[in-house]
Amino acid sequence: MQLDNLHIDFIADIKQQIKSAQYRALQNVNKEQILLYWNIGKTILDRQLQYGWGKSIVEILSS
Repeated sequence: MQLDNLHIDFIADIKQQIKSAQYRALQNVNKEQILLYWNIGKTILDRQLQYGWGKSIVEILSS
């Protein structure tokens, strides 16, 4: 089957849509991961200040 320019352009457009959606998905995942880590860090700091916990809480959490 021979592809003409219309088919080639259509396929290229579909591929670009897929790549764009994948990129947006990765951006959202990265954003959510950064927010998660920031919130965990803030929660640890808040608890350290509130309860006088030391650095050992990080070791406890990691295990």
